[in-house]
Amino acid sequence: MTAGSQPAMNENPYQQAPANPPLPRPPANPYASLHADPYASPRSSSRSQPSSSEGFNPYAPPSARADFGFGSSIYVAGDDAMLADRGARLGAVLVDGVLLAVAIFVGMIATSSLGDEGMLGGGMLGFLSLVGLQWYLISTTGQSLAKKWFGIRIVKLDGSLPGFVHGVMLRNWLTRALSIVPLIGSIIGLVDALMIFGDERRCLHDHIAGTKVVVAL
Repeated sequence: MTAGSQPAMNENPYQQAPANPPLPRPPANPYASLHADPYASPRSSSRSQPSSSEGFNPYAPPSARADFGFGSSIYVAGDDAMLADRGARLGAVLVDGVLLAVAIFVGMIATSSLGDEGMLGGGMLGFLSLVGLQWYLISTTGQSLAKKWFGIRIVKLDGSLPGFVHGVMLRNWLTRALSIVPLIGSIIGLVDALMIFGDERRCLHDHIAGTKVVVAL
């Protein structure tokens, strides 16, 4: 028997073969710590801050809660808002006038069985109902029914909603009161209409109330 056929001195021929050794663990990611927040709480909720998918903008200025009341000052138009077309403004005025006539007519028809006085009261009720609705809409949205349909809006010069004072009292009541003043009333009415052809497209009632009419967004 040759030397190569004998087992080595340090080998145990009766030793059981070892089990499969465990696989080596993968090395740690040396860049993982770069993405960890050392100041983050391990139990902080994932809802503590809106995610980017929810439209959260960390650089946006704080926003105030909008108030749509009669004294609302929510901004709806910026400095770059497009002025309303003169034709759209005229069309809105005409349509609002037609709506008012229809409201009066419907009120009179509804009370026609009550005689002449009843019809007069019904017409007045229809008039006041529609006018009250229009004043409310202008105060809270800057739009009458027709202005909404034509896609235009009344705003103050800073872009905020006019509210009741600027949208109704100054823009409507005061102008109408001036238009019935003897001698100068007709002149005021003519000037009010012609001022729409200026570069700012602002009528006299717009200048009095500090408003303008823009394309609604």
